[in-house]
Amino acid sequence: MHAIPPSPVLLPGIDAPVRPGRFVNDQLTIHEKDGLRVAVVRGSIFHTWPVGDLVAENLFVVQARQAQVATIEELAEALERPQRTLYRAWKTFSSGGATELLPRRRGRPKGSADVLRDASVRRMHGAGLGVRAIARKLKCSPLTVMRAHERMGLEPNWIRQRRLFPDAAAPAPDVAQATDVEAGDANTTALAEAAAKPEAAIEPEVAIEPEVAIEPEVAAVPEVATEPEAAIEPEAAIEPEAAIEEPVSVSLDVDPLDRNLDRFLAAHGAIEDAAPLFASGENLPWLGVLLAIPALVSCGLLTEARRLYGDIGPAFYGLRTTLVAVILLSLLRLKRPEHLKEFAPAELGRVLGLDRAPEVKTLRRKLHKLAAGRSEDLVHAVARRRALANEDALAWLYVDGHVRVYCGKERLPMAHVARMRISQPATQDMWVHDGDGRPVLLVTQEAHPSLAAALPPILEAARDIVGQRRLTVVFDRGGWSPALFADLVARGVDVLTYRKGKCDPIPVAWFEPHPGRPGEPAWLLHDASVLLPNGLWMRQITRLVGEHQTVIVTTRQDLPARVLAQRMFDRWRQENFFKYMRQEYDLDGLCEYGAEDEDPLREIPNPEWSGRDKALRKARTALQATLARTLDQRHPDAVAATEQVAELRRQRDAVPRRVRVGDVETPTVRLPARVKNLYDGLKAIAWQIETDLFRAVAPSYRRCEDEGRTLITAALRSSGRLLVEEHQLIVTLAPQSSPHRTRAIAELCRALDQTGTCFPGTRLRLRYRIAGALEADRGLRTAMSAQA
Repeated sequence: MHAIPPSPVLLPGIDAPVRPGRFVNDQLTIHEKDGLRVAVVRGSIFHTWPVGDLVAENLFVVQARQAQVATIEELAEALERPQRTLYRAWKTFSSGGATELLPRRRGRPKGSADVLRDASVRRMHGAGLGVRAIARKLKCSPLTVMRAHERMGLEPNWIRQRRLFPDAAAPAPDVAQATDVEAGDANTTALAEAAAKPEAAIEPEVAIEPEVAIEPEVAAVPEVATEPEAAIEPEAAIEPEAAIEEPVSVSLDVDPLDRNLDRFLAAHGAIEDAAPLFASGENLPWLGVLLAIPALVSCGLLTEARRLYGDIGPAFYGLRTTLVAVILLSLLRLKRPEHLKEFAPAELGRVLGLDRAPEVKTLRRKLHKLAAGRSEDLVHAVARRRALANEDALAWLYVDGHVRVYCGKERLPMAHVARMRISQPATQDMWVHDGDGRPVLLVTQEAHPSLAAALPPILEAARDIVGQRRLTVVFDRGGWSPALFADLVARGVDVLTYRKGKCDPIPVAWFEPHPGRPGEPAWLLHDASVLLPNGLWMRQITRLVGEHQTVIVTTRQDLPARVLAQRMFDRWRQENFFKYMRQEYDLDGLCEYGAEDEDPLREIPNPEWSGRDKALRKARTALQATLARTLDQRHPDAVAATEQVAELRRQRDAVPRRVRVGDVETPTVRLPARVKNLYDGLKAIAWQIETDLFRAVAPSYRRCEDEGRTLITAALRSSGRLLVEEHQLIVTLAPQSSPHRTRAIAELCRALDQTGTCFPGTRLRLRYRIAGALEADRGLRTAMSAQA
């Protein structure tokens, strides 16, 4: 602050002298008296303003700067204000004048209309709610609602009731407004009852006004060529009778892109799930995912969920909507809920029959609610339905463990990751697949037991799905245990696995060729019987490839050696499944954060014993090196090393080898498994739906074995046109990247058309088309004619 004059000053127009002011420069001085600031330039009053009035002070600053009385830097120092603020005021004044210095009113300008709010007010008013009830639901003031009524020419409900029923004792206006909340609740209950009955009609006076409705745009749909000779074989198509009719929901909304009324009813507990409403549109992204609806309906997921859960409470995103959304989003490769942030909710909602797809926190909350219920029963029930459809595949069960590596901050138990050849913090899951490679059962292990120790309880859990038929369980060398084999045979379970350990090679002359499928070369196999150390006789099959011999042991005596060897090598389907699911569905990704305490009574290896054993092994190595150097056990160095080894052994043996988790100073934790298992189970169902589409397109796509899943993935992510008619949804997909791929998807659309599937929750039959199919067929015929 600059120096100020030492004596009071008598200003013109001021009767009494004022106290010394603030010195700005040689021309300008600022004085204060009775809450008023006076700017004096060369003895004359230049500007006055009240203390604390920043608008007036900003005006003085810009006027002083404009008159070149002082600079912004000098004024900022004298007024004790930031230079940046004063420069901003100068820039605002220069661009818009003095009126721009006035503070702006926050929020919407007075008298302006909010289109969405007006539409909600119109609907709620039509449903019979009063001003206060509407204001409470829209979280605004009653005055805002009354102004909206005046702007749209709506008559308040209490006035309309008095006009319609003049003889009834109508309440006074203030009393009517006070009872609007109760009237709104009564009308909400009436609307909920009307929504539960599809036949119930809404009274004319409470119906939604017709001008809000959006007429669907009817466009011509190109016809797709239907060549009889190109039809898909019956076994490749999805069976029409597998489709199960879902209960139909009713919506009171008329605009599919504006579901405010259904959201309002869901917030008041009037509906349990939003009815799907579709709007016609062109170039809709992700429309191809509707190809998965017939397989989703036929797998029984929605039927079993309705049987087990009933519902998950009043909600806009209810049980059916949540499950359909998770499956379709998984097929679109939205690998975890966080990926929803990368997509427009309105675009995803168009393919779900909603105005917008659920967001991250909503989907997480629904998954937690489902996982807290009977999630394991749901996944097992879907697997059981699939087992009844193909009982032969369940005669063979492939069991393998999958290690999910954890890279977070929590302290998890270590596990050996075979694909990385290193031990890392991880969680281990045990997967059971059927003979066709489809997942049947998933169990998350609390610890990391060996496959031999985990097999008996896993098979007991699988019994609930596959029944009491005789099984053949196939696994790798990790389950090698003669005692386990004897136990499984006693349970009526056959074993097929690799032989562990070294064994004498079989002479090459003993191998015999065994033919397989047509077109496949014969395998060189040797078939014999072996006796295990526990007295169990098993069949040993050895395959020769070059100079390498692969040894397989089994208790099955009734099947040819080639069949058993093929079943054993088909175990790689599980490894391919894990690799594909990690890359395409993010199988190892976390779907929730945090950790939970482990069972404090579970026994684990003692970390202290492991540390002392490591020191003992190091001392033994040093002892061997000392003996090799001295060549005398009585040498002082050798004696000292021997005593050290003995002392370390006593220290190690003094502590227990295994302890409980609760006794460890820093115990390990485990990741929550309920939501993860449910999410992985739903991803496995999505993979099965993708597999069904893959098998359905195989007869019409020659390179299906190499590119079939890529073709299906591209088709599911295709854009297209959606046309909504009275009782059907016509889905017309965009052409694929090449004519032969377009023809293959056209054949798939034909097969899906024959199922007659309706979108879940509606009576709208799905009809599938693909643009450009006729052109692709004409191009094929032209090329064939040219070659001829």
